[in-house]
Amino acid sequence: MRRISSSPDAAFAGLRVLVADDSEINRDLATNLLTMLGCVTSTAANGYAAVEACQKNDFDLILMDCRMPGLDGFAATRAIRSFEQTINAFPMPIIALTVSPLPSTREQCLQAGMDDCIAKPIRIATLKRHLEAYLPKAQRATPPLRRAA
Repeated sequence: MRRISSSPDAAFAGLRVLVADDSEINRDLATNLLTMLGCVTSTAANGYAAVEACQKNDFDLILMDCRMPGLDGFAATRAIRSFEQTINAFPMPIIALTVSPLPSTREQCLQAGMDDCIAKPIRIATLKRHLEAYLPKAQRATPPLRRAA
């Protein structure tokens, strides 16, 4: 069995990540992996809570479950994108979490305004790759400037 290092990755230290998923197990897995990487996490148990969290806080990235009861991840993403436009904010990366990583699901994610998708269960190597891809080193070195001047 391979051990996963639990030492934080300095490149991700202090990144603020919102994990939106209706499954407590999936939220716990994602937050544990992110914490191991040095990220600071917040959680939302549904799409409504995710939208509200984004209206009250600045995040560097969101991991958004696609299928949640009530307001699903697609509708929540559209609401977040609309809010960002309303306040003239730079769009934050939103990465879908899906059990169905089919091309049609990926296309649906992109059409909703998400940037990419990760298949569940989340693997730490995949998570690191997405953090590196969507959070350039310059952004990781300084707090994000979400509101445009």
